Amino acid sequence: MGWDYYDIIEAPNGERIFAVADVCGKGSAAAMLMVMIRSVLRMLATQGLPDDQLVKALNRHMAQDLKCDLFVAVSLLFYHPQTDSFSHYRAGQEPLIRVKSDGQAQMVREAKGMAIGMADVDLFEKTLKPVELKLEEGEFLFVSTDGTKEAMNENHEEFGNDRLLAVLQAARQLQADLMVQKVVESVVAFEHGAPRHDDITLLIIKKQLAGAS
Repeated sequence: MGWDYYDIIEAPNGERIFAVADVCGKGSAAAMLMVMIRSVLRMLATQGLPDDQLVKALNRHMAQDLKCDLFVAVSLLFYHPQTDSFSHYRAGQEPLIRVKSDGQAQMVREAKGMAIGMADVDLFEKTLKPVELKLEEGEFLFVSTDGTKEAMNENHEEFGNDRLLAVLQAARQLQADLMVQKVVESVVAFEHGAPRHDDITLLIIKKQLAGAS
């Protein structure tokens, strides 16, 4: 069993932190690591740190207790209400997908970074590169662990990015919760009863059209 984690944290300064993480390891040690990263992230969110300092502090805290065969792939989105924008940090996680209201979709690969606990602290901080995002009305961001695109059917074919993009484009006019449901239903239908070897964890952040309820 894999161990995925997601969270939405309200920071004291009014900002929101969206987190999606995949613990790369098995058993009770991986389960404890998932609990630990949630606790550390929530603790750091109360300290008013700049985004980059929070991500670096998260790695430093976690690296102290990680065994050599454990690490955590994390995607963090910091929403800044003052500018209505996001800062995206990708530490070993899948690139997020941005879908526009007209259906244009792109993998946002500009954010770069190594997984939490994978490298020494200096190398982690040196390679960390965020990207700034500002959504237009009707646009949305899709964040997921690799279990979504790597889901397999009975013929050992992966669901893959092409199918995922097609589902997101077709469902783009739905509300975020219904889009999540549509993705999950599409993956389950594709698997057609084949055993699942990884968790599926996903998050959609959508900017509503003006006047939409």
